[in-house]
Amino acid sequence: MKNSDETLQTAIQFHEAGRFDDAEKCYRKVLRANPRCTDAHHLLGLVEYQRGRPELALPHINRALAGRPASAAYLNSLGAVCRALGQLDEAQSAFERAIQVQPQYADPYNNLGTLLFARAQFVEAERLYHKALALKPGFVDALINLGSLQHALHRYDEAEASLQQALRLAPQNPLAWNNLGNVYKSRERLQEAGESYQAALRADPNYAAAWNNLAVTLQAQGRWEAAVEAFDRSSQLKSTGGLAIKRALALPVILDSTEQLMAARNRFDAELDRLLNSTLKVDDPLREAGVGVFHLAYHGIDDRDRYMRVAEMFSRAAPSLNYVAPHCRAPRAEPTSGAPLRVGFISHFFHNHSVGRHYGGLVRHLPRERCRVVLLRFPGSADDMAQSIADGADEVVTLSPDLARARDEIAALGLDVLYYTDIGMDPLTYFLAFARLARVQCVTCGHPVTTGVRNLDYFVSWDPMEPPNGEAHYSERLVRMRNITSFYERPQLSAEVLSRADFGLAPGWHVYLCTQNLCKLHPDSDSLFGEILRRDPQGRVILFHGADLAWSERLADRVKKSIPDVAERVGFLPHQRNDRFMHLLTLADAVLDSIHFCGGTTTVQALGVGAPIVTLPGEFMRGRWTAGCYQAMGLPDCVARDAADYVRIAVRLANDPAYRASIRAAILSRNAVLYSNLDFVRELEEFFVQAVTGQMRLAA
Repeated sequence: MKNSDETLQTAIQFHEAGRFDDAEKCYRKVLRANPRCTDAHHLLGLVEYQRGRPELALPHINRALAGRPASAAYLNSLGAVCRALGQLDEAQSAFERAIQVQPQYADPYNNLGTLLFARAQFVEAERLYHKALALKPGFVDALINLGSLQHALHRYDEAEASLQQALRLAPQNPLAWNNLGNVYKSRERLQEAGESYQAALRADPNYAAAWNNLAVTLQAQGRWEAAVEAFDRSSQLKSTGGLAIKRALALPVILDSTEQLMAARNRFDAELDRLLNSTLKVDDPLREAGVGVFHLAYHGIDDRDRYMRVAEMFSRAAPSLNYVAPHCRAPRAEPTSGAPLRVGFISHFFHNHSVGRHYGGLVRHLPRERCRVVLLRFPGSADDMAQSIADGADEVVTLSPDLARARDEIAALGLDVLYYTDIGMDPLTYFLAFARLARVQCVTCGHPVTTGVRNLDYFVSWDPMEPPNGEAHYSERLVRMRNITSFYERPQLSAEVLSRADFGLAPGWHVYLCTQNLCKLHPDSDSLFGEILRRDPQGRVILFHGADLAWSERLADRVKKSIPDVAERVGFLPHQRNDRFMHLLTLADAVLDSIHFCGGTTTVQALGVGAPIVTLPGEFMRGRWTAGCYQAMGLPDCVARDAADYVRIAVRLANDPAYRASIRAAILSRNAVLYSNLDFVRELEEFFVQAVTGQMRLAA
């Protein structure tokens, strides 16, 4: 037995050093000498588990337990192996038995917490993590798992603190660095996110998920070529379905040129074709992929078929997305007299966000004679606007951040109508939209492009901003509303009086203010800016810095190449508080709308204070919102016919104070139609009733 004991100790040393082949040989030598050695069976099972072969681990763990059924360590290992095999009930039972056998053993509390986290039982999972930490202070794995749970619940301060504590204890832990990067990425602190992923990769250069997350961050910073390289590195290391999807759908955030745009789109098409022709499978697309195709919308091209192909790819890869709620399978019963429709409004952004400002009023003001309003929101920002929106609903449901759990929670509500205010900006609502969770499912202009998702029935839009052939741009059936399709409250200026000097703008400049997010600025914009500045030597085009400073740097480099003779007169301001921003709008000589994808929130803000916006209507609805507002007001003066007309209008506004004052006065006298429009909520109510009762008559 002495020799077997020595061999076992040697095996353990090999095991701890990661020399699994050598450890296995030693464990098997021990078992040949003593087939009933439970520790050797247990440890050999762990070797197979750590090699990623849980099916080979299970018989050895069970042999160990047959000899020592009351071993908490063996039961804990059994739980881990069963979890890896997808036997979740068996795993939970094993962890619970381990805790019963040895209540002061921290590991099964942590492991059971991880299992319950995956099952979206967040409260109990968090309790178990804290219990593990109470039993074993400085338990790094439990701190990392706790931070991941807090991140999932949008408790970012707590998540950051938990992960920082883990890194103080284990500075080279790649998982802690990776997960901290995820927190920073969610907070749009992209520089810190990238640094965290790079720290994870210094600790483990073969960490595929960290390469993938770094790629996503580089993409978000506008560094598309570097992102593609990182995606490729991740794919070489570990080709999972989720990583393959992220890699395939990657698009530039800031476009360097139209040539880069076309190269990116060609790559996108080829990668999407590859996925559609593969046997790709993902169990949970939110956790494993968690991406959409947000930046396609900024290219100024009809992408309806691309959105449909992306949706088809997800539907095939994750068939569970195509869930149908039980009440939607059965014929709708005749409603009892006076019974209202159950209407759900859903968004991740029902707080102080552009979506909350545009659509929160619908929750409060939708007529209640025929509708009962259910507000569907998610854990996250809690502010005064979030509370105001919630106060306006008949029922408020805070959904789980877990896709399957949220789907079940909505299905249980028995909704007649599910109204997505936006799809495409948040992965969770995008993936929820694949399911049939209400008899009628609609999407509107919070993200103003089609979704390609088969289970969305209608796209609710505003007729003045749709082109004549608008129906061809949607996979949904287009509903052309007579009234503006939001309920934005008229903006107000604060009492504070600000001057151009407060923003660093010289008094002699003609200020052409472009307020749009930099990712909206298509390379075609540069020639417009250039011609305006050539026509007006006193002109300055003022932009706002991007979500990441790299965006501004990249766009500045593009402008130096595209309009080198006037590039020095294109400048950037930092983002402003809303009250300061509203005053800045009044100080501009002309506000320049972006082309292909124009302003939405910034349009109603500018027009609310009388700031004249020069706009060039695009081919698609997303480039026609501002023109629609002018049409509703009966003011065509600032709506350009072509690029030359856009330049002419802008330069006249900046150089003709009397003309500019007349346009401002006209806007202020007519803009009431754009704000708090009760006619729209009544029109929307009638649409809901007609859609549910089958009275809609629309072109396919």
